[in-house]
Amino acid sequence: MHKLTNLCQSALLHRWWLLPGLIIVLSALLVRTTFMPILISQWQSITTIKANLQSVKNAPTLPIRSRKIAQQSALIDSLIHTYKNRPRFNQAVMIGNLYKLADSSKCNAQKVEIDDPISVESMHEIPIFIKGTGNYRSIGTFVAHIENLPYATRIRQLTMSKNEGQGIDFALDFLVVEKP
Repeated sequence: MHKLTNLCQSALLHRWWLLPGLIIVLSALLVRTTFMPILISQWQSITTIKANLQSVKNAPTLPIRSRKIAQQSALIDSLIHTYKNRPRFNQAVMIGNLYKLADSSKCNAQKVEIDDPISVESMHEIPIFIKGTGNYRSIGTFVAHIENLPYATRIRQLTMSKNEGQGIDFALDFLVVEKP
């Protein structure tokens, strides 16, 4: 009988512990459903006010920043304009390439002249004149190299004459054609 009484007392004791646990769970549920929406809206308002305050703090530096951005955009515009209007044909590079081509063809280029561009319709033609010496095979190889340049080329005239030594003097007149 004594065991039965202890069991009843412990069941009553567990019921009393169940009641505060149930009250805590219901209180948490009440706080979540009632107060959380209010707290979330207040937090959003605080965040908006903080962002606006940061904008107000940054207001004095905005003209400086906008000037820097305007200067950078003007620089970019001028670089784009310069890039678009750059000459695609570089005379110094072309002269160096022609001397290299002559050497690789076993020709001796003695003189390379590049004249001013001539506008023809919507194209620029750049006349180039080369004088040198070589043999028939090397001159033919040199002309083939010129025709295979990464530019549109047109040979206008090639004159060859036997010189006093064992070589052949040549004069090559051709055009490099490019769009402006």
